Amino acid sequence: SAVVLLCFSVISCSKHSSGPNPGSGANSIFPLVQGSVWYYADSAFSDSTVTAAYLDTMTVTKNVYQDQTGTVYLELNDQYGWFDGSYISVDPSNDAIYEVDSPYFQPYTFFAVAQQDGQVIGTGSDFTNPACPLYTTQYGWLTPATIGSYTNCLRNVEYTVDCNNNPQEEIDSYVQQGVGVVRIVHYLPDSTSGPLFVDYSQTLQTATIK
Repeated sequence: SAVVLLCFSVISCSKHSSGPNPGSGANSIFPLVQGSVWYYADSAFSDSTVTAAYLDTMTVTKNVYQDQTGTVYLELNDQYGWFDGSYISVDPSNDAIYEVDSPYFQPYTFFAVAQQDGQVIGTGSDFTNPACPLYTTQYGWLTPATIGSYTNCLRNVEYTVDCNNNPQEEIDSYVQQGVGVVRIVHYLPDSTSGPLFVDYSQTLQTATIK
């Protein structure tokens, strides 16, 4: 992804090995088939003021990565978007999307299908600053959300606070079965380290799924 995420301990779903094309099939939550194309509109912000807006095209490449558990990930070509340098795998149960990012290649759960609204998907911590670690919780929602013409999107939220419970980051992800990632919204503190503001968004306009 466009940022380095924390490593999560997954609570609601377990990771399984999968084949070289784990996201194939019309009902996949992320149909990873060569020839599929996703067309996004991206925006960059400063304290929620738009500073850049541009179109972004994402495709699936032939490059793969296999982790120590045998799970195979397919590389996404998203040079100007969130998934630049990302490799994706879909759990065979179709209830989770896993990701590794070049050059770190540390597997983590990007998205998981919740069983109820507000369900805790996983938690993580970052002790880069031992004096004040960061703590992240990933939540999932089952009630469908509408993003543009996509009316059946599921939602995950990764919310990070510091040792004083001050918000540090939020990532909202929307996924629709048979389509993949419909929207990503990234929030960071404003320029004075105040409340969270939109920092980046990537919203699907249309997609050609093979």
